[in-house]
Amino acid sequence: MKKQNQLMAALIAGALILSCGGDDNDVDVGVSIAEITNVTTTSARVTVSYSAGNVSVVEVGIVYGATPGRLNIKTIINSGDPNVDYGVVSTPASVSGKFYADLENLADGTTYFAAPFVKLDKASPEFPDGYFLPSGYKEFKTDIVSGSAPAVSKTAVSEITFTSARFEALIVSAGDPEFRKRGFCYSASPEPMLDDGSSTCVPVSGPDFLFYATVTNLSGNTAYYVRAYASNNRHATQYGQQEAFRTTGGDDNVLIDTRDGRRYRTTVIGQFTWMAENLDYAAADSWCYGGDNANCAKYGRLYTKAAASNACPAGWQLPTQFQWNNLTAAAGGAANAARTLKSTAWDGTDNFGFTALPGGYRDRAHVRIFVDMETAGRWWTAAGYLSMQSGANNATENSGAPAHEYSVRCVQERE
Repeated sequence: MKKQNQLMAALIAGALILSCGGDDNDVDVGVSIAEITNVTTTSARVTVSYSAGNVSVVEVGIVYGATPGRLNIKTIINSGDPNVDYGVVSTPASVSGKFYADLENLADGTTYFAAPFVKLDKASPEFPDGYFLPSGYKEFKTDIVSGSAPAVSKTAVSEITFTSARFEALIVSAGDPEFRKRGFCYSASPEPMLDDGSSTCVPVSGPDFLFYATVTNLSGNTAYYVRAYASNNRHATQYGQQEAFRTTGGDDNVLIDTRDGRRYRTTVIGQFTWMAENLDYAAADSWCYGGDNANCAKYGRLYTKAAASNACPAGWQLPTQFQWNNLTAAAGGAANAARTLKSTAWDGTDNFGFTALPGGYRDRAHVRIFVDMETAGRWWTAAGYLSMQSGANNATENSGAPAHEYSVRCVQERE
């Protein structure tokens, strides 16, 4: 911490002496601030000299604050009050007649006022509380913080899904000393910041000026605000310009099938826009699980491969193997994709709003029985099918077209 080279204080008075009584009953008490030294941006040392005649001094100290009018006996007595906006530093008296008060946690560039006091061994009419605090004080000003604070850019938000988004920002100026901390704060309320009680803040480690983070615990169809932050060890935390964004899942993320008026949620994952529900278009060679229409409403229909190839509405298609691969890669890789794509009502985290459900399948090879509802989901691709199982994190890609009926998720065709 930078040391101030000269004393930044003005003496109001020297030793202040009180005499009272007469003859052998004279009580002479002297206490003064001899000097204020070692002033920095956040600290200072106050030296007190004191003496007493015909009376015992049991305590010596100072009271200090940014308002001189608060330097009084009441201030000293109530020093334990959490609402007090001043400080008190004291110690038992000694024969040295000197006391050194080291003040810490001061505000930089601020004028402070300090007054000395002593406490006598007993109260008297002259000293009702036993304290002697003469009028007058000394003032000093802490150093102004040197160097500069870091600066950070506005946050760029991308890869927005039902429950996630990617943040990216740039340290525009490293500051002096150079930044030590950085990250992002986001909230459903404007101006998110550290320790405000409502924001979630994500620290980002490393020395690179360009930094980013992906958050995956957002709510669907919800407006959020995000700001990047950076700080060094000498200045207040600095925030970049606020950016607003909304997660997917609202009316702007709905597919309306003009053939039957059915509405489907959609979500963007990786490079493509996907239906966030299984298709429920009553094409030929499609069935509700167990012949129950309620299962179609919840899980969509089960299609033969031939029916699935032509079942998607205009502008949408059965996904290619590349599109399924892009989906699983964006969702954490095939070994982990099922966990992040499954609905929370199944056994997943639904990080991307895909909301996969265990709709089971129809087995044509074995007398047309329905199999695995609530334990497995299978979806056709142009080249095969994708499967997920209860209790498993992986999404398995399979080739070929077995003699079964599976669910369909359509993906938007590229323009």
